[in-house]
Amino acid sequence: MKLLLLLILLVTTTASSVELKRTSPDFESDLSNIVQMFKKDIFELSKCVTHCNEAKKILSDIESAIRFSSNTSPEEVNKLENLAKVTKAIVSYIEVVGGCQPGSIYLEDFLLANKIIDGKYYDIFTDKFCVNVFAVTFNGYIVYLLFNDSATKYIVSYKWNTVNSIPRGSGTINLFEHCIREIGINNRKFPISDLDPNISLNCEIWQLNK
Repeated sequence: MKLLLLLILLVTTTASSVELKRTSPDFESDLSNIVQMFKKDIFELSKCVTHCNEAKKILSDIESAIRFSSNTSPEEVNKLENLAKVTKAIVSYIEVVGGCQPGSIYLEDFLLANKIIDGKYYDIFTDKFCVNVFAVTFNGYIVYLLFNDSATKYIVSYKWNTVNSIPRGSGTINLFEHCIREIGINNRKFPISDLDPNISLNCEIWQLNK
């Protein structure tokens, strides 16, 4: 029994030591590399998914380092906690802006990650619908996003065609308050300039008990 307890203690201590070998500068360097590769590979969806998974792995490692931080200085723990917040924002940004998987990103996280990515954004439709439509662009990539700047959850149905009435995107999504979602409109497969400037967009209040 004593031997078993010693082995458990040894494994736990070793795991903690391994986690603490990496510090905030190590994570920052890895995250910076992922950001640069994401920007470079933005037109290749499969590579963007890979970079998203890599960012998630870094986030997991940072959270582990925080958990095993009993011998770490308060300054380093604070750096790790701030870095975890940044990494979460970048993961959500890659998912949503990169179109890697369905999901949403809060405005605060979007602005934080967009500054790091060095993306530019501009309004497409403001105050015309229940939600706003805006575009984000970097490295030649352009994506259209919906932003719910209200305190109301919406179910949003949208339809967008080209100027020649060719369907380019349609669907129905749930959009939380103060959140941003991607709707499959980007220039990976077709020029944004082909879009008809008139989008069909309808909203209804999202009632969870319906």
